[in-house]
Amino acid sequence: MNTPTSSDTVAGSPAGTNRRVFLIAGASVLAGSVLLRRDLGTTNGGLAAFVAAGGPQISVGYVDGSAGATSLADALASGDRRAVNASSLRVGDLRNHVAELAVHGFTPGVTSDVCCPYDNVLVDAHIPSPDAFGKDATIPFYAWTFRRLPAAMASGRSRFVIAPSRGLRVGFSVDAGNGPSSIVFTNANERSLPTLQRGVYLLGLQPDAWREPRSLPTIDDATAWAKLASIVVVANGV
Repeated sequence: MNTPTSSDTVAGSPAGTNRRVFLIAGASVLAGSVLLRRDLGTTNGGLAAFVAAGGPQISVGYVDGSAGATSLADALASGDRRAVNASSLRVGDLRNHVAELAVHGFTPGVTSDVCCPYDNVLVDAHIPSPDAFGKDATIPFYAWTFRRLPAAMASGRSRFVIAPSRGLRVGFSVDAGNGPSSIVFTNANERSLPTLQRGVYLLGLQPDAWREPRSLPTIDDATAWAKLASIVVVANGV
């Protein structure tokens, strides 16, 4: 059985240390939620409250045709690709199945001089509570961290699994220095929310980054990618 893993968080940072400790302490709780294998459905109080809380939403793109890809580079290797708004996707084969998500970090070019200076970026996943009908908060998983100073440092990729559901699946919050934005993935055909399928997702660091479909640059075109600054998340089945 897969449990949440992470290579490391930011070295030498008190905040990074706290995030690392929480990740280790929370691993058994997250594993337990998957072992229950219950259908969390749209009634999960934690994720429903997360949706209802409002506030800025993350713009989420999906790399069209990326099902089965293990990375952004893998998704783009076969030729021209485009990204579509993830809320436009139909329900896929992850509905009511265990899913593994991997948070890879920045798209190319974000830390270069041609991109806006993101000094600190925190990416948190919000796992559904094992109590399908409870109203308790979700279980937060500190998925990825970046800091620019005193030296640019980023945590490694992290992976975690989520239990089967026909409804709300997992939440994300991203704080790129201007306060957190959030989003919840679903398998319930809710037009305002991104649909969880196998493939590569892009959590935009700018509002409406992926509101409209757009062609994607090649993986080595850092200058073009810098204008599309996002966090890469890959979803697959287990």
